[in-house]
This record gives sequence, C-alpha cells and structure tokens, in this order.
Amino acid sequence: MKPTHLKTLRKLAIFCLLFAIFAIQGCETMDGAYNAVNSKINPRAYVLKTSHKWLARQANLDPVPAAKMTLYFRMRNSSGSDLDEVELQDLIKNAFASKGYTITNDISKAQYYLNADIRHFGETTGNDDAKILRGGSALGGAIAGAVIGNAVSGSRHAGGVGAVAGGVVAYGGIEILRGRNKPIKFSIVLDLQIGERIEGGVTTTNSTDNRQNIGQAAGAIGESGSSSTNQQQTQSLTRKKDFLHHKNTAITSAIKMNLMLDEATPAIYKKLTRSLSNTLP
Repeated sequence: MKPTHLKTLRKLAIFCLLFAIFAIQGCETMDGAYNAVNSKINPRAYVLKTSHKWLARQANLDPVPAAKMTLYFRMRNSSGSDLDEVELQDLIKNAFASKGYTITNDISKAQYYLNADIRHFGETTGNDDAKILRGGSALGGAIAGAVIGNAVSGSRHAGGVGAVAGGVVAYGGIEILRGRNKPIKFSIVLDLQIGERIEGGVTTTNSTDNRQNIGQAAGAIGESGSSSTNQQQTQSLTRKKDFLHHKNTAITSAIKMNLMLDEATPAIYKKLTRSLSNTLP
C-alpha cells in the first residue's frame, strides 16, 4: 500500500475514534445536526402521534333514560408502574360527567359500572417509522462518507480510498447516533370490565372441568401389557347477579422521535379518556 494511502487510513481512524467518543458522550451538537437532517428526510417522525385500539368489538349497550344515567367507576394499577391512576381516574370521571352521567360511589344505585385495570404502562418497541428512518439515514451515510473521505485524505490520488473508507466511518457514526436518537413509543394496556344492570337480574353459571388420565404399563420377556383409567370431576356454580358483564382490552400509544415520558403521558391520557367515555350509550 502506498504511503499516502496509509496516511489517509490513519487520519480516518483518528476521525472515527473522535466521532465515536463525541457521539457516545452525548455531544449535543452532533445530536442536533443528526436530528436537523433527519427531520428534513422524515418530518412526520418528529410529530407526536397517538393511537388507540380495542382488541375486541365493543358491546352494544341499551340506552336508558337520563334519570338512570348513573355510573360506578373504579380503577387500579396492577402494572406496578409509577402512573398516577388517581389523576387518570378523575379525568375519565369528568369526561363521563360531561356526557350527562352521574358518578356514584354506591354500586347499588348505579345503572352501569366500569372496572378498569392498568396492566402495562411504559416504553414499548416496534414501529414502522424506524424502517423509514433506516432507509433515509443509509443514504445520508453514503453521501457524508464521500465528503468526509475526500476532506480527510487531502490527496487527489487517495480520494477514492478516502471516500470508501469515509463511507464506512460515517455509516458507523450514524449508527451510533441513530441508537441515541430514535422513535420512542409509550403505551398503556388497560383491561376493562363493563357492567350493565339488567332488570330482574342475570343468571350465570361457572364450571370447572378437572380430568386425569392414570396409566400403568408392565413388561417382561416376551410379554407386554398396559391399562389406563380416566377420571373426570366437574364442578359448577349457578348464581344470580344484577349486572351483565362485558370485557375488553384497550391499547393506547404515543410515538415520536426522542419522546419523553412527561410529554407522552398527557397525550395518552387524553386519547384513552376520549375512548373510554364513549363506551357507554
């Protein structure tokens, strides 16, 4: 290899090392430059987006007169996250109140009840925007690599080597920055049980079926045999309830480049509250 090429590779190695150090240590200038370019390539990734979906179809509940629009609502947080369920519960209650429902703490006076359980709240993985960003950034790495390589080489004869090696350096650096600057998604998973009071009550039957299969086998020289016995035990319980139950699960998410929890939480609360307040007629 020619001496000029060796000098070029040394310069590129030094540049690569400095680039990695700055990126890993969190150089705000490099992060800012990366996001500035990326926001031009894919501006939608920098806009906060929310989504909401139910895993099953919502129940069709019969409307009732205004005098019977009473709701008993409870929420718990079994996820163990730091989410403030009291704040979210108050938002949901206020949303139902704005639709004409009276919130009661006495379930015997309620026409409907909602029992909500927050099963998960936090950062989640998997999004389509990451694929778009990967394609855009790869192109940026190739262009930046050629510029870096030629700038570092300082030689017309070594320009080809510098451009190729620079492409590798720049792509590696962009990979580091991409890992530090990426679309972040926060989601809340909520299990919901809706109770609809039925005049005359509802008869429900719960049953369990415990089955056992006991097998025995015996063998000797020239002989073989086996036997099995099936045992079955069924238990059932029939009782009368005041409410007809409907169950569903909701997933509400917010996503944005470098999204922080403090920004995501109000957006998720708003989206979830709007949806929950429309589950009753």
